[in-house]
Amino acid sequence: MMRFLSFLLFLSAGILLLSCQSRRIPTKSTKSGTHTDEDVLEVYTKAYHLNDSVTRVYYEINNKTLIYRRADTGSSVFTRLQVHYKLFADASGKTLSDSSTFNIYDVVNGDVSEKMLRGSFLIKQKTGLRAYLEMNLLDWNRKVNYLHELRINKTNKATAENYLIYKNNEAQVHTHFLKGDILRVEAVSLMDQPLKAEFMRNDFAIALPPFSAIKPDPVKYAPDSTFTIPLVSHSFTLTMPDNGFVHIRNDASKTFEGLTLYTYDETFPGVSNTQEMIGCTRYIMNKQEFETCKKAANPKEVIDNFWIELGGSEERAKRLLKSYYGRVKLANRDYTSYHQGWKTDRGMIYIVFGEPSRIYKTKNGELWIYGQETAPGALKFMFNKSDNPYTENDYLLERNDFYKEGWYSAVDYWRQGHVYTNNMHE
Repeated sequence: MMRFLSFLLFLSAGILLLSCQSRRIPTKSTKSGTHTDEDVLEVYTKAYHLNDSVTRVYYEINNKTLIYRRADTGSSVFTRLQVHYKLFADASGKTLSDSSTFNIYDVVNGDVSEKMLRGSFLIKQKTGLRAYLEMNLLDWNRKVNYLHELRINKTNKATAENYLIYKNNEAQVHTHFLKGDILRVEAVSLMDQPLKAEFMRNDFAIALPPFSAIKPDPVKYAPDSTFTIPLVSHSFTLTMPDNGFVHIRNDASKTFEGLTLYTYDETFPGVSNTQEMIGCTRYIMNKQEFETCKKAANPKEVIDNFWIELGGSEERAKRLLKSYYGRVKLANRDYTSYHQGWKTDRGMIYIVFGEPSRIYKTKNGELWIYGQETAPGALKFMFNKSDNPYTENDYLLERNDFYKEGWYSAVDYWRQGHVYTNNMHE
């Protein structure tokens, strides 16, 4: 009983502290109101510092969830996104430093095919600050709002936002590429001097359950190899290596901050192959099922049968597959750090529990709440930002034995052939 009361006091204090210095931010692009995991506007952004006062934000938006309508005259159809952004100069969300509104149009003659809508806009941001950019995107034809958030680090000239990546002469918002891709990287704010590159293979363990008493093995920040990259006329070229990542930084800098580029296959952020499919299903498998799948002569058949047995029919199994691996894809997109997003603490919680009811963010952490915030049955997960030299997107869960009941309840719901969603707690 005393342990339970102590845990409640810990959570109450955490919520009070966060409510005083944080604000609610969606963890990824989300539609306002209730929506499925698949009904999410895919928005990707990248900040690039041009000088001490101006930053350019590049964006890519997948049009697959946007509505196209016919114009009053002619045969063409169009979509319109009205974008209103706010730039906050601190984590509290009280200091507004810049805001504006603009429109994104796409006009099509004929059938609409899936594509990325690309562009950029300028924001006013001074050097020495960390900022938070909130974008409200209104699908004008559908009358649906989406939210997207970008953290921007302009504390010094060593951060990743001081590098802009080009592939085939097109600016990139992503940091993951294919083996053999040739990239040109621009760094207008850096002096022409050698850069240090470190290569690490990407083979890390998956997240442990939220109640695990076992401490995760610390990441060994020891590169498999190092090399030097000459910076000439504020740019350099790089050919992406085999599976793993490359961390690039100013060789003369005293900080480990820099640009990290990852090598994944063409299916990323989706599931790449049967072995990865088995790996990310470990969260709802028991140990025997997992080992059987891994060692099977035909692992694809075994994992398919696993889902059919859970669903009770092929049709229900397809729905489970779509939802579960859809969450894996979103976890990869939003929570990838030094390894795939599905392997991270936030990815694990998102895959099993779905999207939280509330998220409170500060510069040092995130509090995820499932269910009504003040209800006794609400689940609250606290993630602390890790001091990781390779990424700003590494957050570690504060594990506790009290999560055991909620975890097994969610896993059991999946194993009964149902998609576990947040409204199960409401």
